[in-house]
Amino acid sequence: MWSEHAQTAAGPWKHGFMVSCITASIELAAIADPNLEYIPQEEILKRANITLRYPVPFQNPKTNKTETRDLIPDAIFGLEYRQTGGSKYRFFLVEADRGTEPTRSSKFNRKSHHRNFMQYREYVGRGLYKDHLKLTAGVMVLNVTTNQQTTNNMIDLVGEISPKGNSYLLFQTCEQFGGYFKPPKLLTELLLSNWQRSRLGNSYIAET
Repeated sequence: MWSEHAQTAAGPWKHGFMVSCITASIELAAIADPNLEYIPQEEILKRANITLRYPVPFQNPKTNKTETRDLIPDAIFGLEYRQTGGSKYRFFLVEADRGTEPTRSSKFNRKSHHRNFMQYREYVGRGLYKDHLKLTAGVMVLNVTTNQQTTNNMIDLVGEISPKGNSYLLFQTCEQFGGYFKPPKLLTELLLSNWQRSRLGNSYIAET
């Protein structure tokens, strides 16, 4: 059903298709679990009456000056965890990379994994999302790449930025979206298997 809050991911069609496959796979896997309820993007954005674009100030590590750039996640969704004592909630921002973004860039005007992580340190780590999205529940960022080496590089970079570990930046690799693009089968592992974290144990998003 059409909604003005169900905005599509920016970028080429294959990138948008990858983002749609990620969120649809998690939604369909959640439907099979009676203890889970998937909360779609349009409901979250409609409730807050906003878009996903948000200006985030951060410190440029090369100049040590504060700069502000728009942070635009590829998608957002939530999960309701039904429990005996009542429901709990968690929300997830999606970042999909088909190998088109550099790990680092000499100019912070260009989007890179480094700039993204610096912005998320402010947006999630310092709770800016609470004012933006009008949420009280926690938020995690799901980073999906197309090869394990890119994933490893991103995890190492997060370790440099957050030497004590980072609990909200999660990583998985889906090679189906790589150079030999092929529409994948249902990716239930995005909900049902572990996500990697930097300097911390793996995270399992199907449970609180």
